[in-house]
Formats: sequence, C-alpha cells, structure tokens
Amino acid sequence: VFVVLALICVDAGRLGEAQSIGVFAAATLGFIPFNFPRARVFMGDVGSGVIGLLVVIAIGWQIAAVPALWVAGLIACSAFVVDSTATLLSRMFSGRRWYNAHREHLYQWLVRCGFSHAKVTGFYMLWNLLIVVPALLCLRDSVAAGSQNAIEAGSILAGVYALALLTWVAGKRYCLGSSMAALRKRVP
Repeated sequence: VFVVLALICVDAGRLGEAQSIGVFAAATLGFIPFNFPRARVFMGDVGSGVIGLLVVIAIGWQIAAVPALWVAGLIACSAFVVDSTATLLSRMFSGRRWYNAHREHLYQWLVRCGFSHAKVTGFYMLWNLLIVVPALLCLRDSVAAGSQNAIEAGSILAGVYALALLTWVAGKRYCLGSSMAALRKRVP
C-alpha cells in the first residue's frame, strides 16, 4: 500500500510526499526478512494497529498531494479493509465481542485450512495485481484524460470493495467446507 501511494505521488511530481510515504514503506519492508516465508516476529494487534494508522496517514498525504485520485488509497488497501471490516461485523452480528482476541480473519482461516503463509501472501499479491493495479490504472487514465469525476471514482471504489467482499465470503465458505470435509473423514 505504501509503495503504491508513493508511486502515485511520484507520478504526480509530488516528491516530498512520496519520500515521506517511502519512509513508511521502508520501515515495514524491513520486517520481511524476519517474517517471510515464516513469521518469527509477532506484531500483534498493537503492531497492526500502528501500521493501520500509518496507512491512514499515508492516504491522507496522498489525497492532499493528488486530490483527483482521492480513492486510490482506499482501493490500494481494499483487501485489508474488507477483511477487517467483514470479520469484525460478522463477530458483532453473531453476538461475539468484536474486541476480544480471535483468529477469524480470512488470511488466518486460509492458513488453518491448509494453505502455507507464502501461498496466502501470494493470494493477496494476486488480488493486488489482478484487481487493485488495473483499478488504479483505470482511475489514473481517466484523470489524465480529464474525464474522471466523483461518480466514476466512487463506482470504481464500490466495484473493488464489492468484489473484495464476494472474495471474502467465498474464501470463508471454502475454508468452512474444507474444515467440514476433514471432520467428516475423521468421524467413523
């Protein structure tokens, strides 16, 4: 997310904002050797909360630098926003305390139903390459052509988030289905 936001600022000639966001990118990329392909440094809720706050700050900088691309940051972090929001809402609607520790995010379900951490990371990268990047390029091209308006930008954002929510539901159902199949195999 940070790299995408920095590149948007570079593309618009806003190097100061790009460098500031780049510092956030460098700080988070520094964790990769310790956490990929196996996690050895656990950030927990506090660490992920701080990174979430930094993403919000970076989105604010990007919007201030390139107001015409006001939805770009929200599209760039769509996988994380939808997973967090849908997970917490599903916990609240099922009567569980949303603020208690849990392991119910989609990426956690995918690991528990047999995918490696590297493969789950690959799924998120595929989301970014197949959905986020084309949406951002479409947005940028319409701004460059002078034809982009708030309704078009909002439609692109809504489309990305709707697709992300459908992917979240499909992923959860897949994991639940494979969990039930494994359970049926164990029971004589």
